Amino acid sequence: MHKTQPIDFDITIVGCGLVGATLACALQDQNIKILLIDKLPLQTNLAKNLDARALCLTNPSVKCFKMLKIWPELVLDAAEIMEVQTTKQGYCGRSSIKAKDKGLSAMGYVVNADDLNMILNQKVMRIKNITIERPQQISHLEKKGLTWEITFESQKKFTTSLLVAADGADSLLRKHQGIGIKVVDHQQTAFVSNVECQQFHQYVAYERFTRNGSIAILPFGQKMHQVKCVWVVPNTEVERINALSETDYLNHIQECFGHRLGRFRQSSKRVIFPLRTIAAETLYGDRLVLIGNAANTLHPIAAQGFNLGLRDAALLAEMLVSARHNNQDLGAYDLLRGYADKRKEDHQSIRQLSMRLAEPSIWQWFGITATEWLPPFKHFITQWGLGNLYGLPKLCRGVALG
Repeated sequence: MHKTQPIDFDITIVGCGLVGATLACALQDQNIKILLIDKLPLQTNLAKNLDARALCLTNPSVKCFKMLKIWPELVLDAAEIMEVQTTKQGYCGRSSIKAKDKGLSAMGYVVNADDLNMILNQKVMRIKNITIERPQQISHLEKKGLTWEITFESQKKFTTSLLVAADGADSLLRKHQGIGIKVVDHQQTAFVSNVECQQFHQYVAYERFTRNGSIAILPFGQKMHQVKCVWVVPNTEVERINALSETDYLNHIQECFGHRLGRFRQSSKRVIFPLRTIAAETLYGDRLVLIGNAANTLHPIAAQGFNLGLRDAALLAEMLVSARHNNQDLGAYDLLRGYADKRKEDHQSIRQLSMRLAEPSIWQWFGITATEWLPPFKHFITQWGLGNLYGLPKLCRGVALG
């Protein structure tokens, strides 16, 4: 038996990105003392960056942000998705899933990742049960009984009952615990840019499987003729495409995508992301739990990565609040194993189908055809896209944690 030791914090969240900050916000006003650590300084006056990464939020994710009272500010520059169309280059036919046919006000929303980051970080600064240490680097971690002792490079020390690794795909906490990962290098790169199109996008999101990759065209911002383009190409094509002039770049996108939106007329600067899928071999360690990209980093096709990580944060918050109400140890093995068991099927389903969709194949066309003509399969794909197949945490159902 370990002696009971006084602790500084009940949980420590390492990483104040989108998922880590969402978890912190979900635990506001609870009887839980939180330390939030990030290696980067807080930027409280971010300039509007329209070239930033776009996030597609499903309706369960929107419900979560409504419960956290940040949706009214986030929705101001969000673009709703009223329909999702999927096609494959070189093949006839398409699939279409419309919000009105599913009894939804929208299939989801496209938001600016920088906007969400700023809103979340400004909110956590106002929450009384959260202490923020940033910029800070952890220099040493030591297990002492039922606690972790954290030492910063500044020599500050804190103790905590539970470590939450929200520190991204290259998580240092995951490595510290010796948790292995499975990596799939897709040998693909995403070119991301804002594109002005000739026709009004009509709030339709397009997924176009090309001969050797894919193109996603998403309504973005408040301009009716502006879209976010995510063009996935083989790594062997990156150097050539990166050297293209703006006109030639748009012509190549046009050739792959077609003329559903008329001519593509202007492009912002291109941002490049190499693509890989990473899956942690376990979601928990000794008084440590993984969420977000530390647990899973996904291919961007179908835009599932952030929604999956948000469900991680929502469920973990729900279980921590329940444990505290029942006077249970927040870092207990059974609690962390229970979290991992509940997230397992959702993680595996989203990860495996995303990987299959990412690989150019005739099966993409069969999937499109089945989605359009087989109602049970369309229902399955819709529920998969919304993250509904394996149940939703309370916050994602619009239910308060208590």
